[in-house]
Amino acid sequence: MTKHTQGKWEIMPRENLPPRIKSKSFGIICRLNDIFPTENGYQENEANARLIAAAPELLEFAENMSSYLKDIIADKNHPINWRNECEILLNNCNQAITKSKGE
Repeated sequence: MTKHTQGKWEIMPRENLPPRIKSKSFGIICRLNDIFPTENGYQENEANARLIAAAPELLEFAENMSSYLKDIIADKNHPINWRNECEILLNNCNQAITKSKGE
């Protein structure tokens, strides 16, 4: 069981205000700070909101990729140099998973 709010997260845009992130199962899960807009408006907040909203899907992808890479590394039919590259990718993937789960 994960510790984060399950389900797809979505951006709730708000006119002239920073966006919020919501989930269908929980409602609002994140409010971005009301940072004073730059000459580009609230573009930085909007970019941050997109990244936050994608987090559950990115975590799921990383977990699936980690499993796939482990299978490739264990399969001795793949060339050793390819398995070595997969080990590097697996390490990076697992570091991202650990960071996202706070482990």
